[in-house]
Amino acid sequence: MYRCRDHIVWSSRLCLLSLVAALLMACIPGVGVLYIPLPVSYLTVYMGLLNSTRDRIVLSGDYSYGIYLYGFPIQQALIAASPLFLTWYCNMLAAVPLTIVLAALSWWLIEKPALGKRDILKRLERRVLAFQGLPP
Repeated sequence: MYRCRDHIVWSSRLCLLSLVAALLMACIPGVGVLYIPLPVSYLTVYMGLLNSTRDRIVLSGDYSYGIYLYGFPIQQALIAASPLFLTWYCNMLAAVPLTIVLAALSWWLIEKPALGKRDILKRLERRVLAFQGLPP
């Protein structure tokens, strides 16, 4: 994608076509593994380049680290809990909302309060460095 960036047309129609192609390829055994990276990469880059409006939900917190941290363990826990979640679409339908809720809880209960303590840590670091005779 990067190598051909000057020649790639970015359009919402191609994005929709890529979504349909990726979903169809995911349903065909053997085909998806070989060819699905192309439409999925187009989708990813297209959505990443969108300059969408920021609403209250998006601005309310930074849930990205929680989603990164908890997504895979939640998927694995669902698979261990029931064979129903062995299919990717059932797993995703359950895992995505659970992951977002857990990421939001993590932000509000752990990450944001910890970030509020940065000043304390910086003061402590300056004291330790001063005690050791090192510049801050």
